[in-house]
Amino acid sequence: MLKRIIAVLATATLAIGLALGAATAASAHNPNYDPTCTGFSFNMTSWGAGKSNYITFTVDGTKLEDRTKFGDNFVKTYDFAKLGIDPTAAHSWSWSVDAQDDGWDRSASGTWIPCANTGLTCEVSTLYKGSALTNGDHINMNVVYPNGNGGSSDVFQVNASVDKAQTPPQDPASESGLVGRIKLPSGNVTLPLTNAQVKSGILSFEYAKGWTGTYSV
Repeated sequence: MLKRIIAVLATATLAIGLALGAATAASAHNPNYDPTCTGFSFNMTSWGAGKSNYITFTVDGTKLEDRTKFGDNFVKTYDFAKLGIDPTAAHSWSWSVDAQDDGWDRSASGTWIPCANTGLTCEVSTLYKGSALTNGDHINMNVVYPNGNGGSSDVFQVNASVDKAQTPPQDPASESGLVGRIKLPSGNVTLPLTNAQVKSGILSFEYAKGWTGTYSV
């Protein structure tokens, strides 16, 4: 009698397990998506291996996916910078899935919050070496600024480096025996470095000494 009860319980447990498994399969079709200010990503899973599902994805009226076919999963990330989409402006989006399984068509739409424009101003470039400055230490910066020709821009590489001081008047007198050489659009500048500056291990360049107006680094 006891064996018979155990057998009945085992059968009942198996039946419940099968029922739960069936319920899990039926409740799949995960429509996971994530709109951010820098991009948009899909992580849609369990839509049925070997099945024909179709997704359409639109940003500001432009279709980035036009009934793109997928099977079990659709996983993809869109980088706004690479697509030429301004992350500091609001954009509308919408997506829809035409699913092969009956009753599983899904769609969503909205407008995402743009990335905050921090308004940061680049004023100085600094190298923190962590030890005393030596001959050959340097920092390079690419500066982009308008050249006045129809709104086009020029790119200029600024180079601030540490070098051995030459005998005056070729170089200014330097107590440390080192100088800082700075390459600017207007010409090269040589500055003496004090012992304290060399010991600090810090090499800095203030952009305002080379540019006025608007520029980017």
